[in-house]
Amino acid sequence: MATGTLAPPPTKLLTADEFMERHGDESRVDLVDGHVVRYPMPFAEHGYVGNKLCVRLTVFVEDRKLGRVFNNDTFIRVKANKVRGADCAFLSYTKLPVEAEVPQTYLAAPMMPELVAEVKSPSDSWPEVLVKVQDYLDAGVEVVLVLDPATKSIKRYHAEGEIETIPESGTLTLPEVFPDFSCSVAGLFA
Repeated sequence: MATGTLAPPPTKLLTADEFMERHGDESRVDLVDGHVVRYPMPFAEHGYVGNKLCVRLTVFVEDRKLGRVFNNDTFIRVKANKVRGADCAFLSYTKLPVEAEVPQTYLAAPMMPELVAEVKSPSDSWPEVLVKVQDYLDAGVEVVLVLDPATKSIKRYHAEGEIETIPESGTLTLPEVFPDFSCSVAGLFA
């Protein structure tokens, strides 16, 4: 399978705002160092696994009135010329109060999500995924999850650089963001 490919270069590098103006209504597209990068459409499994995590997080977050959960390639500006599309993200009411309107374009500092999750597609290479993970962490995301349907496992990356692999038989916990959250890893892939 093909990995993300660069679109023909524009006459100049795009800023995040220019990217949103030109490509904000598209999916499977990121802005990387001023260049538009397009990704192949993922398979059904990608959407299924991502939805299962988003649903579990949404129920947990809404029951406790903690914030908002975003899905479906929500744009997050990680740098002035870099915008990533997250499969799932959590943003607390501390950063975006309940009475505040959700931004019409992208999430960005000071409204950087505390948690971002990506589902690894067969077309994603690990080096590409790790660059995305580092982009999120460098931008201030506290925890980044990578759900891997091929191995039915989750890799959890922390702002401190710690990496943990949670196997299918394990339990996902998120103590940095939600001290009392837990769910079966197997349940996210079933």
